[in-house]
Amino acid sequence: MIRTIDLRQTPTSDRAPAPGPIGSSAHKPLSLDPHTVAFVSCVDDQAQYDTCLRYLNALEVPSGYAVEKIAVLGAASMAEGYQRAMEASRARYKIYVHQDVYLIHARLLSELVRVFRMYPRLGMVGVVVTTRMAASGIWWGNKIHLHGRLWEYRRETGFPGSLFGRRLHFSRFRSIVGDYLPAVNVDGLFMATQYDIAWENPLGGFLLYDQVQALNFIKAGLEVGIARQEAVWCLHWGHLQERTREQRDHRDVTLSRWAVAFVQQYSEFIGVPAKRLYEQYRLSATPSGTAPRYPAPPGESSGPSDS
Repeated sequence: MIRTIDLRQTPTSDRAPAPGPIGSSAHKPLSLDPHTVAFVSCVDDQAQYDTCLRYLNALEVPSGYAVEKIAVLGAASMAEGYQRAMEASRARYKIYVHQDVYLIHARLLSELVRVFRMYPRLGMVGVVVTTRMAASGIWWGNKIHLHGRLWEYRRETGFPGSLFGRRLHFSRFRSIVGDYLPAVNVDGLFMATQYDIAWENPLGGFLLYDQVQALNFIKAGLEVGIARQEAVWCLHWGHLQERTREQRDHRDVTLSRWAVAFVQQYSEFIGVPAKRLYEQYRLSATPSGTAPRYPAPPGESSGPSDS
């Protein structure tokens, strides 16, 4: 089933998300359907989204689970689009995926649901993460703290690679040990959640929203991280038409401006290791400091992850 949320005819002043307090949910945790997975995308290129859908339709669906797809058109920001989709779905498991990202591992859903069920405190999972926010305010700014892997169709940086246009690359960062690794941010190209926390939009637009949302999960006493991938989950294709030099320069300028604003608003997170952040917010969000903020569905483990 594909559901479309079209915001193009709605005035922006009438549809800005009002998320409320940090950690608030659009649904009570137990009102979410624990056997449904929703794929959510903000869409402005139907041809590219059609390709994304072909990969989604090829995924194996675990026995007893249902899948829905939600396309949001005309969102003024990624946070707005994702908030509207979140409010429209009762799926416990939501995968927020870019329209230019193709999920290439057939058993992805089984592996994802398994790790979520095993670790109720794990609120969000990505495929590339950082365990410490860089001083620049851009999460990928310090590669020492990056973990994960994915395929990317992109132009190489530097000379002479940049002369040859886009090519398929296997991007491999640091590996993980165990079922998952706690982090401070996940790459927004793939953000899977098992709890609904309102999407905030303090910066606006379509950049760095992932950093804001990951920190909101941490503030709620939950963890974000990367699950062990038995095989690579994602192929990031990028725009069908490569950006021009002017478009790339404009994006870089915008990114730098928003990164400055992010550092100003979230200075307490800059350079702090994930483990220290979790210790701080786990105690403040849960009085005992030992139980997850949100209950697990009946029959699931409720023990915390102490990774």
